[in-house]
Amino acid sequence: MSFKDSMEKTLMVLLLLGLASFSIGLVGWVVGLLQRYHMPWEIQLVAIGLVFILLAALAAKLLSRD
Repeated sequence: MSFKDSMEKTLMVLLLLGLASFSIGLVGWVVGLLQRYHMPWEIQLVAIGLVFILLAALAAKLLSRD
């Protein structure tokens, strides 16, 4: 494995760790916000699902090789 490949893999792991920590923080913040205003659990599930869809689209865009 060349130096360039190992650097690319290292940076990809760091990017994924940052994205995972950002995702956990964002979902925690959204859940806390929704619970503060006593939203029904259905609305909480929809909001969390939308956050995960947006984060998955962002991750796919960042990790695509095009």
